[in-house]
Amino acid sequence: MSFIKNIHQSAKINNQLTKEEKDLFEQSITILKMAQVSQSEIFKKSRGQILASLPPGMWNITWIRDASYAIYALIKLGFFDEAKNALQFFLEADAGYYKSYMHHDGIDYGIGTNYKISVCRYFGLGIEESDFNENGPNIELDGFGLFLWVFSEYARGSGDTEFAEKYFDIVSKQVADAIIHSIVNNNLIRKDSGPWERHLPGKQYAYTSIVCANGLKSFADLLANKKLGESKKYYEGYERLQKGIKTNLLVKNKFIKSNFESINPEKYDFYDASTIEAFNFGLIDDEKIFKSHMKKYTKRLKFKETQRGFFRVNNGDWYDSQEWIFLNLRISTALMKFHSVARAENLLNWVTRQSRLNHNLIAELYEDKTSKYEGAVPMVGFGAGAYILAQLNFLQ
Repeated sequence: MSFIKNIHQSAKINNQLTKEEKDLFEQSITILKMAQVSQSEIFKKSRGQILASLPPGMWNITWIRDASYAIYALIKLGFFDEAKNALQFFLEADAGYYKSYMHHDGIDYGIGTNYKISVCRYFGLGIEESDFNENGPNIELDGFGLFLWVFSEYARGSGDTEFAEKYFDIVSKQVADAIIHSIVNNNLIRKDSGPWERHLPGKQYAYTSIVCANGLKSFADLLANKKLGESKKYYEGYERLQKGIKTNLLVKNKFIKSNFESINPEKYDFYDASTIEAFNFGLIDDEKIFKSHMKKYTKRLKFKETQRGFFRVNNGDWYDSQEWIFLNLRISTALMKFHSVARAENLLNWVTRQSRLNHNLIAELYEDKTSKYEGAVPMVGFGAGAYILAQLNFLQ
């Protein structure tokens, strides 16, 4: 039996998958494996990292955001060694270069405390890197919450308390405490560059507060269940962020807007499809709010011509305004969670059919009119990982 077939057979694959779904599911497992740097790599600090895209895709570099969805998929598949190696990459990498960053507007946008997770991405040798443009670097805080989530899920799912104990001080003081340090008076995470990397001065993005809240809750649950440490302040941090999201970002108790600063629904990025994670992560469990949120977002961010998938923000540039496969898959996951089975199936089946026509490789984007592949191909966390998670969620 070949190496990769052995891998496929060891994965948790539900027998209810159709042939087309199974082909894409297995290909997605292959992509996850190929995108992770081997433990035999000569440069030790490169080992375990998961790239955002494989060549010829242009994003062949490691972002914490993309990698987190890949790691969670590995955990759900039962590939605990691979998940552990990926987590260890982040824990052993060099970061902390943006504790202070004085911008040209005279404001310090640095993290303001010791931290361990990159504010954006990593050079291949395991060194924090943030890309610059005329508006300065990207200083993002969502990676802190995403890492905390997958670290906690790994420790809980694998039962590897030794790993959790080994890194407990680093994770608690330089990830979880860094999140709490970043919660400001309106109970949201301070301004950052956001999930779509808008550089500085940034905004108080919903996605950042959502995933940081989820990370704190996951970590607090781990501490409480495994008796690794005091969980109280992390539950309190979670509750503050949940309150801040509902108070400042939930509009008329009907939908979540993109960021605190946005006021006019007709202006750029008032709507952001990444807000779906508030429902996927359980920060809002009210089905009535979910349905009104989806009604508003279907009107504002779904292609009227094809009625297939979603773009990421309203009134954006070309890149914003293509169909985003990662968002289709996360929205499908939420639709399934809230019992909109037919709509969830339609989105998931659409991605399956398109991928089947393209060697079972998942694209970053579909062009808005023709649905041809655009952006980086194949995507890893935002493609293969998100597809695996959507299918596993559907088949539970």
